[in-house]
Amino acid sequence: MNLVNIHFGKERYTRLNKRNKGNIVCNKCQKTINIKLRYKTVGNIEYNYFICKGCGEPYVISVTDEALRQNVKRYQEIIKRARKEKVTENEQNELRELLKANVARSNELKEQYPFKQINSSH
Repeated sequence: MNLVNIHFGKERYTRLNKRNKGNIVCNKCQKTINIKLRYKTVGNIEYNYFICKGCGEPYVISVTDEALRQNVKRYQEIIKRARKEKVTENEQNELRELLKANVARSNELKEQYPFKQINSSH
């Protein structure tokens, strides 16, 4: 596994969008979605999502709180350094653990703080 290619959050989905040319089909209306990332903050919680322009269905990519954003930042710092120089085995282990913990925490937050769309103009 090449850790430099593991991404979380916006960078991961940007690459996915480029690779698939944005051809994602809405589960609700079956129309192709051209991904335009959006962000919404409610208190300490931040949502990263996109919306189907056909029917307005939101697709939440991630939900973060301050602690998770700090972990994502740490992860991205190590990845950035790994692109320039070799990372230690401890850092590789830290990357694996951070990724696992970040994804788990984001999923917990998605359940704890369901997305409520305001101004559903599409």
